[in-house]
Parts: sequence; C-alpha cells; structure tokens
Amino acid sequence: MHMRRRELLGSAAALAAGCATKADTAGPAWAPRPPRPADWPDALPEDAARFDLGVASGDPLPDGVVVWVHSTSADPVTFVVVWHDGASWVAHAEIEAAPNDGGFAKATVEGLPPDTWYAFQATSGGAASAVGYGRTAPDPDAEVEVTLGAVSCLHEDHGDFPAIGAVLAMGPVDAFLQLGDTVYADGSATIADYRAVWSTTLGFSAMRALGSTAPQIHTWDDHEIANDWTQDGVSDEQLAAGTAAFFENVPIRQDPAQPTRIWRSFRFGRTVEVFVLDCRSERDASTGRYVSDAQLQWLLDGLAASPCAWKVVQNSVPIADLPLAFDASTIIADRWEGFPEQRAELIESIVAAAVTGVVFVSGDVHFPAILRVDPEGGAGHAMFDVLVGPGGSIPVPVALLYDEVDPWIYRDAFYGAGRLVFTPDGRLRIQQVGEDGTIWADVLVDAGGNVLGASIAHTVEV
Repeated sequence: MHMRRRELLGSAAALAAGCATKADTAGPAWAPRPPRPADWPDALPEDAARFDLGVASGDPLPDGVVVWVHSTSADPVTFVVVWHDGASWVAHAEIEAAPNDGGFAKATVEGLPPDTWYAFQATSGGAASAVGYGRTAPDPDAEVEVTLGAVSCLHEDHGDFPAIGAVLAMGPVDAFLQLGDTVYADGSATIADYRAVWSTTLGFSAMRALGSTAPQIHTWDDHEIANDWTQDGVSDEQLAAGTAAFFENVPIRQDPAQPTRIWRSFRFGRTVEVFVLDCRSERDASTGRYVSDAQLQWLLDGLAASPCAWKVVQNSVPIADLPLAFDASTIIADRWEGFPEQRAELIESIVAAAVTGVVFVSGDVHFPAILRVDPEGGAGHAMFDVLVGPGGSIPVPVALLYDEVDPWIYRDAFYGAGRLVFTPDGRLRIQQVGEDGTIWADVLVDAGGNVLGASIAHTVEV
C-alpha cells in the first residue's frame, strides 16, 4: 500500500451550501442554533480520584437528558444541573442518585427548555466531578440545522481514539452516535470482568472529553458481550453480566417495563429523527429474524409517520448489498444480507410507503464508506448506508478492491469517525474524518437519493 490523494466531483459551492445556516434563496430560512456559551462559572474543582471516569450525558429530548457518573465511593451522588438562557447560567435542579454496587449513578433530567445548552456536575461528600455540557433537542416543529457525530469499534489496544476528538474539534454536535463495539469485552464472563473493560475504555481522555462535550446515543453490537454472540451462544449468566455492564456504563434511557430494550428514537426538530436499532440481541437464525417482528414493525411505523426531512437508522452492522468479497458464509451471516427476507421487507416497505430521506449509519466492518443500500435497479438504490469507523480497531482495506462506481460513492481504510450535517430542506453533508482532522470524504446528498457533490481523497490504495 502507498499514500495517495485524489480529488473528484469537486463541487465546492454545493458542499458549502450543505452546511449553510440558510437554505438557498428559493427555499425557506431556518433558525440559527445557539452557540456554545462560556463555561459555567460556579462549577466546583474536579476531584478526578473520586469521579474517575468523568461524566456523560445521553438520549437528548427537547426537555431533558440522562446524566451519568462513576464514583469510587458508595456515598450518594447529587447531580447539579443548570441551563443557559442566552445571557447567563440558570439553576435548574439538584437530583440525588444512589450509586449501584459498582459505583455507577444515573439520573433523568426533565423540564429543560428545548434547543438549550445545559451543564451538570456530580457532587458527593464534598467532592465534585468534571462538568458535562450538551444541548437539548430542538422543539419538534423547529426547522434547524442538525449535526451528529458517529463512531464504532473502539478497541482499547489502539489507545486514545483521537478520531473522536477530531470530530469534536470541528464544532458542536447535537449528539454523538455510538454504533456498537464500544468495548471489546471478548473473554469476559463476570460482571467484574466486564466492568474492568468498560473502565479502561471510558478512562481514555477522548471518551472523557466526549462525555463532557455532547450527549451520546448508544446501541450495541457483539463485542459488548462476546465476539459474534447469539442468544444460544453464550450462557445466561454471561449474557446477564454483559448486559448489566452495558446499561450501567452508558447514559441511556431505560423503560421500567422493558429495562433492557435498546431500540428507541429521538427527534431533532423537523430535520432529522434517529431510530436506534438493536441488531444483536433479537437475532434468530432459525426463523430468519435479524430483529424481532415487534422491533421491525416499530421501525416501519416510525419511518412512515416521521415528519422529518431525514430519518437516520442507527444500525450496528451494514445493511448495504456488499460485493462478493464480503459474502463468505460466516461474514454475511452477521449482517442484514444474511437475513434476506427481513432485509427485503424493510427496504421494500420504505419504498412502498414513499418514505424519503432514509439513511443508515452503520459500524462493525472496520472501514469507512459511503454507498447505496442497493446497486442500480435495486429497491434501496435511493437510500444511503454510511459506514463509520473504526475508532480503535484495526482498519480493514478489503473495500479498496472495488472502484468508486455504483453502489460505492466512497470507501477507504483508516482510523476515523463520521460527521453528518442535516438541513431541513433535505440535504445531508457526510464527512469521513481521520485522526489528524483530515476530511477524507466530504459528500453532499439529498433526501431523494441524489449525490450533489463530493470531494474525496484516499489514504491508501492496494
């Protein structure tokens, strides 16, 4: 392999328009987003020994968010929450939470204004955590530009996941999508085993910075439990331990009636709705189900009902029709293509309901790419699958065997993360970002499935 750089389809004007704060003169204008305010001045000094993994927030709604911390003490934790009114920080709530037996504490913050910056800090026994910041989701009827970050496959052996920091350095994100394989817990069996792996990953400075900068939206894939696990491939005890570790380590909303349900959705104005899938725990190869019938129907109903210009399907493993090199039986069995009936039902139902603006954002395969869900002539040709990462696992260069022709728009092999900028007039700017901040792909598409412009540079070729 050797380095190369190549630009094509260089439509700078189109790309610039994709991240403008107004639509073209022929379309409506939309409200600018509130800028990040100055730091909360009344925050207490951080005790990094007491709160050793920083803080995090997640699952943002227009009126609230989930906040999270890990404490090395069993003492009760109080989350102090404030929000910014455009001029100063305003006290909102103090929420008490008792850490579980592993020291993890979470709380649900409610009653915040929409599209508003918040800050929070955990205190306990006179000690204080780092300060976390984020922004609540816009009002459901707001027409605003929305920016999402995304990453997958954070193998701890790589180190500090600098691609996450590279995306955050480009400006505020409304949320950061964690696409799965956030930890590599293969070989773990007990809750102590799983907690140790999570502690290593969340202890990296990039993860601490992310937790204190933006809310996260998590799903999982296999390595949170075991490599390529299925329901009948791990013991009940191992599955229970890994599942418990996942839910205690991430700022995720849990339904008391279904506390381990991962599939859920989040709306950001009328611009984008994020549908989070669980593509792992409901698989049943014996019946051809990649997800449960209930989850699939929930997704189809939600996509059809959503008024948003864009519908993001947060998908841990690609749905795209990948070429022959990816079709070995052990590989294809681990993604949507290995379950052809449900894959066809999903794609054909979207087409039959005339739903536009569907884009899948996927992880797992250890290479960044932008491609169409199906080749030309297939039902999913107008939908895009954006493959993001790896943030820490070894990149796989097999996609470079294929030319940039339909359905591939871009493919590469490097450590990286994604940045997606959505506008309410139906444009999406997809950026694949390397660890040093280089934007290796900058592609503008519309909700009708058209590529409006692209600036592409490759890191390697075979």
